[in-house]
Amino acid sequence: MINTQEIEVKITLLSKADYDKFEQHMGEPKAIIEQENIFFDGSKQEITKPRSMIRLRFFKDAQGNEKCVLTHKGKANISQGISSVEEQEESVDANDARAAVKDPSLMKQWKGELMDMIRDTYKIEEYVCLGGFKNLRKKV
Repeated sequence: MINTQEIEVKITLLSKADYDKFEQHMGEPKAIIEQENIFFDGSKQEITKPRSMIRLRFFKDAQGNEKCVLTHKGKANISQGISSVEEQEESVDANDARAAVKDPSLMKQWKGELMDMIRDTYKIEEYVCLGGFKNLRKKV
């Protein structure tokens, strides 16, 4: 399990022209990664009530193999458009993760340091899939 402190700065761009100008300023991306992000909670909102979240992020590695990372974010602090949050990540088998999107109860069987922490902290009886979104991440 990897523990990090994530800090994000949200920038509001008022138009497509502003976005294009910002992107041009950042330069050509070294990589463009297609991601799919799926979020989960307990049936009693055990994770979201304390302003935490768990996510499965799917992506392909350089060889085109699907990979998945389980992420937990908690203790979020947002001030003046800057978000600071504790984050833990752990790789999970992509096939197991895809199966859990269809049947979240399968997550109860997962082994791993991060999943153990989630179980111990939130005492989830029933996992539910909240849905998600796809995006492109441009690395500069």
